[in-house]
Order: sequence, then structure tokens, then C-alpha cells
Amino acid sequence: MRAYLVRHGTTRWNSEERWQGQTDLDLLEKGRRDARKIGRILQRLIHGKVSLYASDLKRASETAEIIGRELDLIPVLRTELREGRFDLWNGMTFKDIEEHCLKEFLLWISTPDARISGTESLKMVQERAFSAFQEIVDREDKEGSVVLVSHALWIKVLICKLLETEPTNYFKIALDNCSIAVLELNERGYWRVQHLNLSSALLDSSGGHS
Repeated sequence: MRAYLVRHGTTRWNSEERWQGQTDLDLLEKGRRDARKIGRILQRLIHGKVSLYASDLKRASETAEIIGRELDLIPVLRTELREGRFDLWNGMTFKDIEEHCLKEFLLWISTPDARISGTESLKMVQERAFSAFQEIVDREDKEGSVVLVSHALWIKVLICKLLETEPTNYFKIALDNCSIAVLELNERGYWRVQHLNLSSALLDSSGGHS
């Protein structure tokens, strides 16, 4: 079984480098174009049975709908695939965070179970992501593939869990908008990270990955 984890397309707040959390923003036209490219690439990469799931936040659900047109699938929307909640610095740039809530932010990124009002800890996001991922892959055909369209932190802390490392290491993983992380279920029962941060530009220039 292969799992393709896709980060949603670009929004205005992505272009302004603002934290989005669970704020429900639309894609920019660039995000839609990139989603179409990634959809066509996934259509070439995936052979056999495939299922498509997505966060119900608009930036992810629309990305998944565009991908689904290429795969001839309607995405199943799941609230558990939403980005983490961080009300305290939502909509802020890193400069804003430095000025307004740096102490709380530093506690959050360094302490997996930090308790901050209106904010999911890294551990909470990771547990939610892993539980949803396991529930989805357990119900799917082990000879097939699954595509999950979600968000940067959600995908990164899930990968940390699968690699048995703390979620505080999430920042060491690069994952651009509309890029793909490819996971493969080993015959021994564990997930291997096959590829990270695959973009349409990279895949087009290399002719795709098997």
C-alpha cells in the first residue's frame, strides 16, 4: 500500500507567510493551477485502486476536488484531517509572533504537550493525525493507494510519528504548498517515507517517480 500525503494549494495567507490554523481560507488561482498539475501527476503515478480523503477546510477540500477530477474520484471530507488549532497566533507572521506572543510560541514548539489557551499542542495534533491515518488505511485495500489532502503541520507531525520521533522535530521537514510526501507500507508492517516535498516542477523535470 502507498499513501500520498498532499499539502493543500497556496492561499493568500500562505503568500504572506501567515499562520492559518483552522481559519477557512480559499485557494489563490496559483493554488488551483498547482492542484491541477499535482492531480495530473498523481494520475500518472498511481496504478490500481485508489481512495481520496481531505480535510474539510476549504483550501484542502478544493485542492482535493481538483485532484479528484483527474483521478475520477469525489474526496471524502474528514474534520480529523484539519490543520492544528492555534488561535493565539493565527493570522500572524513570525515577526508578529515575536512582538506579541513569543514566549507562548517558543513553549509550544519546544514542548510536545504544552498547554496554551485556544491552541492544540503538537502532541494533540499528532495523535489526531495518526489516529485518522490509521483508521483510513486500515479500511482500505492493502494492494491499493490512498491520497490524503491535508495541511503542513498535520502531515509533518504524522511523519514524525511514523518515524518514531518527537513532534517537536516537525520543522526539520520541508513541505511546500501542493507538494507530495509518499509513504509505503513495508511487508513487515511499518511505513517507510519514500519521497518528501515532491512538487509538480520537480516531478515534471525528472519524468516522475515510480
